[in-house]
Amino acid sequence: MMGKSAIISTTLVLLTCIPGCDPPGASDPTRFNHMETTDLRIADHTFRCWIANNNNDRQAGFMYVEAELLERNEDGTYPGMVFVFPSQQPASDGFWMRNVPVPLDIAFVKADGTIVTAKTMAAYDTSITQATASYRYTIEAKGGLFGQLGISEGDKVELDPDVLASAQ
Repeated sequence: MMGKSAIISTTLVLLTCIPGCDPPGASDPTRFNHMETTDLRIADHTFRCWIANNNNDRQAGFMYVEAELLERNEDGTYPGMVFVFPSQQPASDGFWMRNVPVPLDIAFVKADGTIVTAKTMAAYDTSITQATASYRYTIEAKGGLFGQLGISEGDKVELDPDVLASAQ
């Protein structure tokens, strides 16, 4: 029988099945080396994103990330993570920053690529950040970056359709 916290956490992307327990491999600093990446565009900006397309990677997200991994890449792309779900997610599902040591921006994105919500989340904040409408995927990047680049609600994201199809 699943406890109440386990049921709740299955609907919250970055919550794990048991409070205080991290997803397997979350604290391994080399895990990003093994994740696939994709380039996506928002306005005139290119992001090179790790793809979180399965439950473990979506739950681990940027837990324990080192701040340097979120600095602009030598080729001019911005690092980030794209969280891809197998289907549309309700606006009530959300993200938190448990064990995430740096602030992050998050964009909740509809299947057609429209950003429905863009927010900045504080490091280690365990309150839930939610979208204002249902979404198919999210993008996280260094905190404050979306504001610096002028990225906001209504902007379009160009993402390879094969990335959306890869969700498990």
